[in-house]
Amino acid sequence: MAIIELRNVTKIYKVKDAPDIRALNDVSLVINEGDFISVCGVSGSGKSTLLHLIGCLDRPTGGSVFVKGIDTKSLNEKGMARMRNNTVSMVLQDFGLIPTRTVYENLEVPFYFESDRKAKKDKIVSALKYVGCSELIGRPVVKLSGGQKQRVAIARALVKDSPILLADEPTGQLDSETKEAIMLLFHKINKNGKTVIMVTHDNEIAKETDKIIFIRDGRILDTIDTK
Repeated sequence: MAIIELRNVTKIYKVKDAPDIRALNDVSLVINEGDFISVCGVSGSGKSTLLHLIGCLDRPTGGSVFVKGIDTKSLNEKGMARMRNNTVSMVLQDFGLIPTRTVYENLEVPFYFESDRKAKKDKIVSALKYVGCSELIGRPVVKLSGGQKQRVAIARALVKDSPILLADEPTGQLDSETKEAIMLLFHKINKNGKTVIMVTHDNEIAKETDKIIFIRDGRILDTIDTK
């Protein structure tokens, strides 16, 4: 069953005193519940733009993006925020953590509008345990290694139990051993029922997913099943 669908999606960025940038060009794509997909392409090919549209961080210039059957164009800013908070979560390449805050305080961010302190704490503790870093709960982010930061970033993406997890170059700043550990974690997350979409430039990482989508110049060139 489709959980994400793009229909003839175009994304154009206006640039002052320069030609418009066509980041995506007539892209159509269906992603089913439980898929584990990687999106590959050179820098500037449209990979991150695709992820941002699915993640409700941006809107298409043309065409439609459906997330769980909802056309994101129909949502106002509050609706887009609710979608980001409850349906789609994202892991960023630079981790996106607040370095001056503790791990616990970083995982509190998605609960900004919620008042049930016990439920919040239980979910944070559970997410950190799931990614294997319970002992870091009170540690300042600035004192974490790259691998620890990535696990914490993944835990933060999991605390609201969103059905869709997006990851933008999640292994790009990690050494080979840590990459392997993080990919094992993504496999675990996927096997537990979440749809995982990962942008990567690393072909070896891409081969670990079930399907690879190749993008160039804003168009889908090919889709390969790796199963």
